[in-house]
Amino acid sequence: MARASGPAMDGPMEGSFTQKASGVHYRIFERDGAGWLSYARPVTAAGGYLNGEVKLAYFVGLNTRGRTYLFERDGYWFETPVNWYAKKRV
Repeated sequence: MARASGPAMDGPMEGSFTQKASGVHYRIFERDGAGWLSYARPVTAAGGYLNGEVKLAYFVGLNTRGRTYLFERDGYWFETPVNWYAKKRV
């Protein structure tokens, strides 16, 4: 259990997908030695987007069952809406 959490860049699970129900496209990636989560969703017929990104601070999970990430905003900690499940490999 000692390895069940740590800095986000200790074995990041990079990838991207679009969540069907919401239409939000998520991407986990590395930039300048840090892990990031970006999100984007079309909000208008004219092509406008709701988008942004957060810097990932920590991971939670051993990677044998799954992994998720935490980020900090204004002194509060949040879990990302993106999880990786080992059995599904997604």
